[in-house]
Amino acid sequence: MFRKIDDFKTTWEREIEFTRKVFDALTDQSLEQPIADNHRTLGHIAWHIVITIPEMTGRTGLKFTAVAEHDPIPKSAAEIATKFQAAA
Repeated sequence: MFRKIDDFKTTWEREIEFTRKVFDALTDQSLEQPIADNHRTLGHIAWHIVITIPEMTGRTGLKFTAVAEHDPIPKSAAEIATKFQAAA
């Protein structure tokens, strides 16, 4: 539980950095890799993380323009990472 905005901000910034490192390790080829048979691909999971940020915060009344909930999954790992950075 967060008691101060600064506590949340510190944790959020740390989580952004961890997630950015994972996104930076993705390649265009790895985006097509499923995590298991008949499951989502790494690209789909990465994109889900990106679009969840504005989707969930939008429920609080905050508005973001970096990415929309129904935007298509980019084909480029670099574009997903860029959109994540903009949304985060």
